[in-house]
Amino acid sequence: MNILFLYKSQISECKGGVQKVTLALSNKLNERGHNTYYLSQKRSEDRVINNQEFFLEDNDNPDGNELEYIFDFLKEKKIHVVVNQAAYGGGFSQLCKKIKKNIRVKIFSVIHNAPLGNVNNFFYSHPNVTKKLSKYKLGFLTKGTFVLFILKQLYIAKYRKSYRTLYKNSDRVVLLSESFIPDFSKFIGRYIDNRVIVISNPSTANIGLNSQICKKNEVLFVGRLDTTQKKVDFLLSIWSKFSEEFPNWKLNIVGDGQERGELEGLVTKGGLRNVHFHGFQEPTTFYQQASILCLTSSYEGFGLVLVEAQRYGTVPIAFNSFNSINDIISNNENGVLIEPFNIEQYVDALKKLAIDSELREYMRYNAIESSKKFDLDSICDIWVDEFNCK
Repeated sequence: MNILFLYKSQISECKGGVQKVTLALSNKLNERGHNTYYLSQKRSEDRVINNQEFFLEDNDNPDGNELEYIFDFLKEKKIHVVVNQAAYGGGFSQLCKKIKKNIRVKIFSVIHNAPLGNVNNFFYSHPNVTKKLSKYKLGFLTKGTFVLFILKQLYIAKYRKSYRTLYKNSDRVVLLSESFIPDFSKFIGRYIDNRVIVISNPSTANIGLNSQICKKNEVLFVGRLDTTQKKVDFLLSIWSKFSEEFPNWKLNIVGDGQERGELEGLVTKGGLRNVHFHGFQEPTTFYQQASILCLTSSYEGFGLVLVEAQRYGTVPIAFNSFNSINDIISNNENGVLIEPFNIEQYVDALKKLAIDSELREYMRYNAIESSKKFDLDSICDIWVDEFNCK
């Protein structure tokens, strides 16, 4: 079977979760005798993974020569399945429509985030809006549910057409969690049939489940550095309260982003100790050594770093800020869930884990066991079964 993965940016194992999952899944499909290709809009780095990676010019709505190029590519490579990895917000919906009209091929559109994730915790994921409202003494608007309800309706109205087009022209719409179906149905506005399926992201960690790992007094963050979705500023606030009592622990921050300089400034200004920024790196060594992973996101689609951490026996702590996190963490069993966005509760949980090595070991064992359900082979089996469905 010949399979094409579509995405907006270049595939890289050191970048975001979508890229890592795409690479891991395609490699596994290749191992099983399938042929996979990548077609990306943007080339973001000089290094190309292999000769199966191709690029379009920077154009959000391919037409004209680019569209003909895509059609010719699909025919030349004899593509059977197109996996649209940019379907969040209805991405590539018009392209899927044109492909479906002209080429006989199956289209799988994957929504790699909670359909309403961007607005469920709007005033935490848009701190600049919150600051402006407070400046004009309108901060009370961020506390009630009515304003948030209106924002959700506006968001649904904005993306309804794109999602409906995507739904109509996809053989399967793939959500990452069963809990996302009710929110997705609000965009479609009708009965959702069996085109909508649920496939979790697989663990991309390359490790034997019984490997011996030497853990250190290290807390780990892996991800993009920002103060909107990932809320790394919250993490630094937590660390400032934690590190005074635990000077023998250190925080490793693996990732990068446009706000890195601002965050490093917060560390310097606050006199925070034992905080190390490492930029984008392959995180295996950090997972192997870290005892605890911290996630402070205002929303996520799946939280791949949680599964990766569990795979390495690194105990995750996270705000219970997105529905699919409950597919991954059973509170106080294989990780810790914190009331959104209760900083003090987060600090207390971090302290408790740092003090109690037996508790960490209990959760570490459970985390490794629970990560097995996201095994790459098992998730790949589901994908192949769906590819073969009529």
